[in-house]
Amino acid sequence: MTPELPVSSDAISETLSNRLSWAIEQRLVQQELVRPDGTRLRLGVRKTDRGEEFFANYGGTGKPFPVAHQKPRRTKSGLIIKLNELRKLRPAAPLMKPGRLPDLDPNPQTCSFGCLNPAASGSILKRPVLLRIKAPTHEFAVMPQLVPLEPAHVLLVPCEGREQVSFPHLDQVLTEQLLEEMVEIAAALQDWTLVFNSMHAGATVRHFHLQAVGLSEPLPVERAGTVQRAGWPLLDKFPARGIMFDEAQRPKLIDAALALQERSLPFNLLARRRKIFLFGRNPDQEIIDIFPFTRFAAMEMAGVIYTSSQEAFDGATDETITTALTRTTLTAEELLEVLGIR
Repeated sequence: MTPELPVSSDAISETLSNRLSWAIEQRLVQQELVRPDGTRLRLGVRKTDRGEEFFANYGGTGKPFPVAHQKPRRTKSGLIIKLNELRKLRPAAPLMKPGRLPDLDPNPQTCSFGCLNPAASGSILKRPVLLRIKAPTHEFAVMPQLVPLEPAHVLLVPCEGREQVSFPHLDQVLTEQLLEEMVEIAAALQDWTLVFNSMHAGATVRHFHLQAVGLSEPLPVERAGTVQRAGWPLLDKFPARGIMFDEAQRPKLIDAALALQERSLPFNLLARRRKIFLFGRNPDQEIIDIFPFTRFAAMEMAGVIYTSSQEAFDGATDETITTALTRTTLTAEELLEVLGIR
């Protein structure tokens, strides 16, 4: 039976970690897909004597599909570069043209989550629900991310029903209630980093979802300082420009996020324990020419750069990452202007 816990429970983080470990052991964090050339693959996360690891096999034969394994490296300034070649195997067109990508169709019939179609590849209707988190307005089903950034990587999707779980097709936009609940869930998921990516800021599915990533090490952005500008705590001397809040500043966080959204400006929200980081994004720099095969999202804003090729991993430096993060985020002046400060 799927555990159901209120957002106030202090058992949420441990329960989720245990349930995900069970799902990996049961081979539930895996999927089969067919590449454009017709090759059938099985890929995901598996448990081995060395621990939990990414893998990819040729479907049917079980023969390993070549994916590079590389230890993460840290730049002189403390940014973290990781190689995850599973990400390039996702059934999506390569990202090549710099600039803003076309809008995704909001029609639930074509939703990439298959929220109405269990026959769709990777449909959330077929994924195991590891945990249900009951917040004041919404209930969230927590389920595996099938092409994860880290072995511990899950989706949180608003759900309804008990015997037959369904997923209302909500757009990938935040409300005041969802923002409140995101902050509360982040405080409960002490061993996880909770993120929201808006459309044109890393989100690849136009159906409301949060993500949680399990990382034991601190994020580079957590070491960043702040400088007060007109009463707003702006990140100081960090490549990605943004605002850092603590839980007591929730009303200001909500005002800032909704102000960006109302102006149709993309943004990333990242919450780790009691700290929340908001990054306003330049809509014309969704895909940047320095990293043409990468969508920069919340984790990249936080200083953890996931690359999907050996070439990108080897070429990622302090200079190129700093340039990319600076170009893709709004300046302090642009952020303050959105917040009504001139």
